[in-house]
Amino acid sequence: MTAIQVNASVNSNRIPVTSSHSVIPADARNPINRANNLSHLPQDFEEHKEEYFQALKAPLDVEPFISDIIQLMKDKLYLLNQGFEDKSNDKVAITSRNNKGWIRVTPLEKRPNLHICL
Repeated sequence: MTAIQVNASVNSNRIPVTSSHSVIPADARNPINRANNLSHLPQDFEEHKEEYFQALKAPLDVEPFISDIIQLMKDKLYLLNQGFEDKSNDKVAITSRNNKGWIRVTPLEKRPNLHICL
């Protein structure tokens, strides 16, 4: 499970379904702005595109890559849904509070800090 930071009651561990918090800059969220802004790419990107993709271990043909990710997401969402239906998911629950839908998430255990040397 991915930890997110939201403005919610820490004691109740309940996050309203309608709440969201994003740490992505506004211009990066807009795919049109991101696609049109190629200033972050090296000047010789087109010439050495294959080398860059190999270094990143990223496929040049994105369709199978995206299809695999979509299938993985569908599989995981199916498992999540099954956990709701058969009540086997004890980490996440759909509840209601004040006649509104809420998601209850069990807090994760604290993990040691990772130190990354660059």
